Amino acid sequence: MTASLSATWAHVIAPRGASAATPAVPQSAFNASHAHDPPIRRRVVVLTSLSVGSSGHLLRAAQGAAAMGAELQLAYLQLEGVDPWSDPMARLSQRARFLRRHVALPVEVVSQPVHTSAALLLVCRDASLVCLVDGEPSPSSIQRLSPVLRALLSRGNRPVWWVHRSDLEASTPALCCLSSVNAPETEWTAWSPLLWHLPSLQLLHVLPDLTEQAVTDDMAELLLLEHQLRKARVGALQALETITSTWRASGRRMSLQVLLGGFEEQLVNHMAAHKPWLVVIGSRWHTLSFRTTLRRLALIRDQGADAVIVPRERRSWRSWLYGWIRGAVA
Repeated sequence: MTASLSATWAHVIAPRGASAATPAVPQSAFNASHAHDPPIRRRVVVLTSLSVGSSGHLLRAAQGAAAMGAELQLAYLQLEGVDPWSDPMARLSQRARFLRRHVALPVEVVSQPVHTSAALLLVCRDASLVCLVDGEPSPSSIQRLSPVLRALLSRGNRPVWWVHRSDLEASTPALCCLSSVNAPETEWTAWSPLLWHLPSLQLLHVLPDLTEQAVTDDMAELLLLEHQLRKARVGALQALETITSTWRASGRRMSLQVLLGGFEEQLVNHMAAHKPWLVVIGSRWHTLSFRTTLRRLALIRDQGADAVIVPRERRSWRSWLYGWIRGAVA
């Protein structure tokens, strides 16, 4: 089973030094924010509520850690409003023994339940990747885990892998959604080291369709809007080609898509057509963005894919205001 994942999650968090059989990650890929720079010691923290049906999801997370060559740490997540197991730590140790037998990987067990934000951040403080495992996905699972996700995204700086599927096959490409293609501020600069070893990847950027929002019946104005949209789409594709040139030069399979319309509508349509096994999205720390993230997680879950949520860098209000004014003037 490890071999089946080695082509997908193998070294997703790229190491500083690559083996002879592993293509080296260019140094430029790491010249991003230090918050997103992969730590030298690779450690995967798996947070689980030990819910019914979570064994397959735990096994998948452990297989991913083994393929990455990372250490695995298992922690019991005591969710608010959920009755705890009679002896959760004994159950957790039992799951750890199960994983050791099936994955042949040392599994460390956190000795105390994680039930506060402080404990959560302490356990995950130097993790390369945090996995959330809560059994079979359901509408209630997102609400149940939203406080945990909020803490990880608002005060943490590591990507969160929400394991929705229990099967280990990943034959379809992963999908990475970029909100910006402007080279100075694109998420790709920070995210590419995380995704470097995925064998097949789709990049998706969605532009708002201004013609749908137009309130005019003037054909000349509508034609002008359509021309501007075509120009913006071509510019976005050229920008994607520029920022992914290193990937494409290395021979990796990659497709670039720039679509018009609402992001969530286009995301659902794209997922329905291409069936990605994994979707990577970004999330900012403020409340409005977090609500949007939860809504998009529900869409991804409904399409049967795993999700990786990458916390974006915090920017000062001065920087944000300057960027907004610059965009408004342009």
